[in-house]
Amino acid sequence: MGIPLVDQPFIFDRFYRVESEAMKDKKGFGIGLYICKEIVERHNGQIGVESIKGEGSTFWFTLSVFEE
Repeated sequence: MGIPLVDQPFIFDRFYRVESEAMKDKKGFGIGLYICKEIVERHNGQIGVESIKGEGSTFWFTLSVFEE
């Protein structure tokens, strides 16, 4: 499926939903990726996506490992 390039900077924003023909019948509030971003960033991590429209998306995140 993939995410259009124009939408990629915004997909982690609260209540953001991609407006496309493929998504018009999908229900949701646009908060899932926002919640993921908040959790990752509150643990001093990073989250992102690599996506090509028509091919697919890869979501990634990093977290620091601490030794006590």
